[in-house]
Amino acid sequence: MPRYKDSPEVRAAKKERKEKLREFLQLLDVEDYSDLRSVFKDMVGEVLENGLEAEL
Repeated sequence: MPRYKDSPEVRAAKKERKEKLREFLQLLDVEDYSDLRSVFKDMVGEVLENGLEAEL
């Protein structure tokens, strides 16, 4: 039985995504939970705003 459920390609893609996310958080200077919460709040706001604009 295989040790991993995901294929090697999927595991590689997940690893690359995690590395890019770490780079992105460093670029945004996210150091603690408060910074992360602020970034997440801004991202959700942008997604909702863009969704509403697209609906109009």
